[in-house]
Amino acid sequence: IIVLQGLGILLATFALSVVATKSGRSDLEVRSVAFTSLVLANLLLIIVNLSWRKNIFRILSSANRALGIVIASAITCLAAILYIPFLSDLFHLAPLRISDFFLIAPVMFVSILWFEGFKLLKKG
Repeated sequence: IIVLQGLGILLATFALSVVATKSGRSDLEVRSVAFTSLVLANLLLIIVNLSWRKNIFRILSSANRALGIVIASAITCLAAILYIPFLSDLFHLAPLRISDFFLIAPVMFVSILWFEGFKLLKKG
């Protein structure tokens, strides 16, 4: 299962990188798309793997303070790395447009959505 989750994320990240490259984005922007994809995918993996019985929406709606702290910290660090010039230079990244997040987030969500179906089959 872990290998399949990783493969789904790899394919989605690769597809997003190809789309960014084909749309004429700079190397730094393409790298930012891939980095952001991997960060979001890892957050989604943490969430979906918290429970084999609850779906992602029930997990997110449950009061889990630690999960909230992890998500908020990861998103804050991602924003800092992308938008603080010293950090983006250090990581060789470029700031992304807001529209990029509206592409990356759903693609990464779909890349792990199959696992929710697997949990339903396993449960039933």
